[in-house]
Amino acid sequence: MKTYLAISVLALGAAFAAPPACAQQLVPAGSEIAFTSKQMGVPVDGKFRKFEAKVAFDPKKPEAASIGFSVDTASVSLGVAETEAEIAKPDWFDTKKFPQAVFRARP
Repeated sequence: MKTYLAISVLALGAAFAAPPACAQQLVPAGSEIAFTSKQMGVPVDGKFRKFEAKVAFDPKKPEAASIGFSVDTASVSLGVAETEAEIAKPDWFDTKKFPQAVFRARP
């Protein structure tokens, strides 16, 4: 998990450092959101198949920077259909009530 976080931070840093000022959009074919959780002490690898992110940064106006990120919660992939059906239920992601997880940041 730390490795993925570090790579994400580096990727965001590269996007922010890219002149000239413009909006940067994630390239889904070259991107991945992967995670590892533990079930009864056993590591379980998973990923989300559908997500998007946008970064806007102007080095001349850093106070106007923004980032938006969303994940389709029903697109979780754990490699086992029964587990994926369980994680969609209200005790976990509740994908019917919360179809997307969204993060937005502005100064």
